[in-house]
Amino acid sequence: MAALASCADLDADVEPAVAAVVAGGAAKGAIPAGLPARELVGLFEDTGATWMKSSGVAWDVRYRYFTKGWVNNWGFGAYDGSWGLGYMRECDGQRFIPAVQYYQMNGEAGGGESAFLQKAQNATTMKSYFGDFKILMQRAKDFGKPVIVLIEADGFGFLQQQTGSNSGAYAAIKDSGVAELAGLPNTVAGWGLAFLQLKKSVGAGNAILGIHISGWASGKDIATDPSPIRCRQKSTRSTTFSRRLAWRPTSRAPPGTCWSAIRWTAIPTTTCSCRGRTAGGTPATRRRSIRRASTATRSGCGCGT
Repeated sequence: MAALASCADLDADVEPAVAAVVAGGAAKGAIPAGLPARELVGLFEDTGATWMKSSGVAWDVRYRYFTKGWVNNWGFGAYDGSWGLGYMRECDGQRFIPAVQYYQMNGEAGGGESAFLQKAQNATTMKSYFGDFKILMQRAKDFGKPVIVLIEADGFGFLQQQTGSNSGAYAAIKDSGVAELAGLPNTVAGWGLAFLQLKKSVGAGNAILGIHISGWASGKDIATDPSPIRCRQKSTRSTTFSRRLAWRPTSRAPPGTCWSAIRWTAIPTTTCSCRGRTAGGTPATRRRSIRRASTATRSGCGCGT
């Protein structure tokens, strides 16, 4: 994973920033407080495991998914997020930066990935959903050290697809009744802003929030499209949509108003074990196009294995 400053100048070409990270140079923009000025490397590891610690490898980050139910340890603890704080402290005790993949939306009642927008438009669901995220920010503040929080892998992509790239589509943000969100618009853009607002209201300045941009979100997967021109066009459409959800809103965005890290998922040349076939060729011209379009890492085949 790479943690990149995402409040950089909107008009700047992103390719130099990507090249700098790939080459191990200085990233463009300010590095989030507490993180080293280089690409971070880490692995998934479940609560209680110690393989990473005993591997002898100097991993930077240890992460796991926080799915629906995390806030009370899936019914085995208090509804106060202490289980999540325990994971952060466990990572820190093993000398890793903790990272959380906040992946709760698909566990909310009302369906799976195809119902992502529908859930965002349900005021009752959003009250519970953002209430849990507020608790996460409170526990992150209690932790007091850098913790990376990646928001809803592929969730922004589902919203882009299901709204036809319309960030002004209705979402129950103000209507959720969460007091801290009363000043935000009832839009999909407001959904993105809500995470930043809750972090700010809690005062969890040590939490490093990350947005996930999916290579397929515009309706055409840039990793399998043979046209560099279309790749640029589609990636521009995705980044434009994401900016409206407070990713790089202005070149002088005040602290706390934009995302601190970006995760980009595309598909390099690989054989996906879950599908048993090649997931997509990536010739040199396409790799260059993806690098120009992306400001973060490309990871895996997108299947989750």
